[in-house]
Amino acid sequence: MGRVPGFEAAFASVAGGVSKLSDFGVSVAACLTASALNIGYAPVIKAGTAALERDRLSHVAQNYLAAETFSLANAPLIEEQAKIGFARQLGGGLVAAIDGMRFVVPVPSIYTRPNRKFFGGKRGLTWLNMINDQGAGLGAKVVTGTVRDSPHMIDVLFRRDGGQRPDIIVTDTGSYVVTWTPLVPQAPLDT
Repeated sequence: MGRVPGFEAAFASVAGGVSKLSDFGVSVAACLTASALNIGYAPVIKAGTAALERDRLSHVAQNYLAAETFSLANAPLIEEQAKIGFARQLGGGLVAAIDGMRFVVPVPSIYTRPNRKFFGGKRGLTWLNMINDQGAGLGAKVVTGTVRDSPHMIDVLFRRDGGQRPDIIVTDTGSYVVTWTPLVPQAPLDT
């Protein structure tokens, strides 16, 4: 948790405060692991270790883990990824792609809509994601499953979690044809 500066600090409470819990990073790491692996808390709970007690993990998940904190925590990870030599060899982060993936959602949600073409008789949503030539998950947005990607693509581009603003955007026809020219030229990466 402390290896990438700014990662742990991004997990502020819903009230905006920084946690004063001892071993807070351990609790966040346990919650992130449980969520990422979809295993629940049981495998990461350790009785007698305050940072890994069920009540602590529940408190941390409810008060410190939210879409906003995930985006804030993603930014320093994106910056660190861009510093890796192999990632730099792939490019300077100036070529990006934004595309949508559609999912059937089995529970009611304000984002779901019916669309027989994509979801049969069910309801679903679209998850737009941005990648570049250095990494994936630079920004994302959930939109209703029936609207065109193109109006929301610009939102993903300008509200990305981190990384350099790209010079070139690659899309499929769902986002129509897009030509992107940055308003302000960016300095090249140092080599």
